Amino acid sequence: MSALKILYDDIKAQGVVLPEDDWRELCASFEPVTLAAGDVILCQSQIADRWLFVAQGVAASAQTSIAGEAWIARFFEAGHFAANLPSVWRRDYFLDDLVAITPVAGVFIPDTVLREAYLRGGAFGVYLRIKVMETLLFDKDLICAQTSASLERRYEFLETFYRDVLSSVPKKDVARFLGVTPQSYSRFLRSRSRDET
Repeated sequence: MSALKILYDDIKAQGVVLPEDDWRELCASFEPVTLAAGDVILCQSQIADRWLFVAQGVAASAQTSIAGEAWIARFFEAGHFAANLPSVWRRDYFLDDLVAITPVAGVFIPDTVLREAYLRGGAFGVYLRIKVMETLLFDKDLICAQTSASLERRYEFLETFYRDVLSSVPKKDVARFLGVTPQSYSRFLRSRSRDET
């Protein structure tokens, strides 16, 4: 299924009726894209000027410290809009890269188009406001999990909200999200497996 079709189906799944003429007009400014695992989608050395609707695969907001330690702040699965929000909204540089963790199919949407629809209304604007509300609710749970001292609590968040991540993302990247080394993550999984038996 094409990324554009997946986006259109997601709009309908939110209960939004988008007239065919409006959809065709929007599609003229959309750019379907296919990315390989490891591709940098939006780079911290550039001011972001577009959003990515993730149709398939997993992308992530990744950062690297001066000491070379890498971590993942957030994953974006199918149905999520991904961007460096502070960069795109404030039109400024920021500290993270948006990276394809697995192969990703998606739709690039220029910020000018998304911003106009979000602020001015119309069916696509209604859809975007629904997606923003979902994201705000999701991010509240994400912050609670990420600030928890309990590795178990952070992992439970993955089990609840990121099931595709656990089944498709390399373990090293899951460990980066959890804030542990790949070795610690493997030990945690072994311990958890023993506890469940």
